[in-house]
Amino acid sequence: MSVNFESLISTTSSEDNFLQIFADAFSGQNKQFLEAHRTILRACYRNPQLSPTTKKAKTPAELAKVWLEKYENGYKNRISQRIGLEAPYFSAGRKAFSGFSRLSIFFAQAVIVVI
Repeated sequence: MSVNFESLISTTSSEDNFLQIFADAFSGQNKQFLEAHRTILRACYRNPQLSPTTKKAKTPAELAKVWLEKYENGYKNRISQRIGLEAPYFSAGRKAFSGFSRLSIFFAQAVIVVI
């Protein structure tokens, strides 16, 4: 049987117990359970329809591990980290945009990628 957020929330007796499952799973992975994690997981507990879906978890600990991996990947790849990155094919054409700000150039890159 797989475990998802909705099933875990429905079988957990309180929000604190729900958070403790994640705190224990994080400490088992030598990861810190941050206030940011608590805030997001509280929102999931209070609004199960907003909870992420996952099909990989067979236990609550696995669910916490999968969620943490997704959270960390999303955090590392957030847009504020990508603004300074340039597509390799765009750097040759950068001279054409020399009068524009970095943000304008970023949006131009995004348009080129979409096209």
